Amino acid sequence: MTEEYDFQAALRESNGLVEQIRPILAAQSPEVAGTTIAQLLAIFVAGHAPPLREAALGLLVECAKVWSRSWSAK
Repeated sequence: MTEEYDFQAALRESNGLVEQIRPILAAQSPEVAGTTIAQLLAIFVAGHAPPLREAALGLLVECAKVWSRSWSAK
């Protein structure tokens, strides 16, 4: 992250991407959707320097837990 990182701006932008991707994944089997997400996560983690990959993956898992609770409440 840079010092200019704006979490709220990133969140707004990511919400738009999620809404674009959601119908594509919804039309797939759970296995295909899950495997697709796993590949995207692998790309994200691999994009970090090796010493940071474990922390990046841990942060993603924590974010997913928070978001899953948020979506479950809807």
